[in-house]
Amino acid sequence: MVLTAAIGVVAAARASARRGWLDAPGTGRAALTVLLSGVLTSWGMGSTEVGPVLGLVAVTTATSVLLRGLVRLGRPPLRVVLAGDAAVVARTALGWRMRGDVEVVGAVIVPDEDREPRALDTIVPLPVSTDPWAAAAWRADTVVLLPGGAVGPQTLERLCWRLESSTVRIAVAWDGLLDAVGRHRVRTGWSGNSPFAVVDRSRAPLAVRGLKAALDRLAGLALLGLAAPVLALLALVVRLDSPGPAFFRQVRVGRHGRPFTMYKLRTMTTDAEVVRASIAHADQGAGVLFKIHHDPRVTRAGRVLRRTSLDELPQLLNVLRGEMSLVGPRPALPDEVAAYDDRTRRRLAVRPGLTGLWQVSGRSDLGWEESVGLDLSYTDNVTLGRDLGICLRTVRAVTSRRGAY
Repeated sequence: MVLTAAIGVVAAARASARRGWLDAPGTGRAALTVLLSGVLTSWGMGSTEVGPVLGLVAVTTATSVLLRGLVRLGRPPLRVVLAGDAAVVARTALGWRMRGDVEVVGAVIVPDEDREPRALDTIVPLPVSTDPWAAAAWRADTVVLLPGGAVGPQTLERLCWRLESSTVRIAVAWDGLLDAVGRHRVRTGWSGNSPFAVVDRSRAPLAVRGLKAALDRLAGLALLGLAAPVLALLALVVRLDSPGPAFFRQVRVGRHGRPFTMYKLRTMTTDAEVVRASIAHADQGAGVLFKIHHDPRVTRAGRVLRRTSLDELPQLLNVLRGEMSLVGPRPALPDEVAAYDDRTRRRLAVRPGLTGLWQVSGRSDLGWEESVGLDLSYTDNVTLGRDLGICLRTVRAVTSRRGAY
């Protein structure tokens, strides 16, 4: 057993030295798998015992994902300078403002002789220069060259020459075509001197989907057990605060359009649906969602529950029943789904989630198109590592209470 484990650790160490620990696919998982397999072997478990093997794979995969997530969480954001046309740089900087892994520290603008010059500080809300060497002065890690405007092959050539003596790396962004594709799905290739990107299919592999479902059930059971005393206390508070039941049940639409009953702590008065018609003129949803910042139907206890997201704890029951996932798109109402177009209906390709990109990116402050875009980005790019990152960011989103009402 010791010899087997040692061989695994040495192999993993060599791989991590070449490519970086946990950056190489499967490095950490391989080491853990070999170590645990040595333990199982010492217990006399043969290779024909499927149960322990499946358990081993699940444990080591989950541990690897957790380690990768914690490593990423501890890393400082990458300091990036955006280079390109002013309008493209401004648009990209705005889109990257919510990213936790990147900090945009400046912009290098490529002049366009065909356009009338304008004050750059009115276009790009960043330190701006037309000299690429400014990226070194701003202590950037990477310059990202954005296509568009006057940017061409010679632009990249000049950028490389100017930064040749610096430690700043240079990256070229694909035109916005790949914005909605997760990096785990993209591979690069060449045809002659022309690079291209190969995009893998959006559906997660069967093993990932199976492991995600298993982890949902296990984590849901553990969390529900821990939350049970809190739920009992909150249910009592809801009953004492306003007349009506403590829990609220509502039909939502799940994976592949299947309806299910979702559970929440009641945060509104019992006549909320009747009152809705009289306040429809105040709708701020800007889409198929019905949202009011100061909704008069919300009770006193309900406002606290919504700000802290504690009203959603009963949805752990839906997770245990396999109707929801811990992470996924926002569970939609049937009348919302009836108004979906073909693109938005893609949200129904996965189970809705207790939390998701929508919750960690602004919640109710988001517009309809932003919410749909985030949900589709998640739906087409499901990974266990991303789920872990969203769960960790959910803690910060809930404690900040931003966008919760």
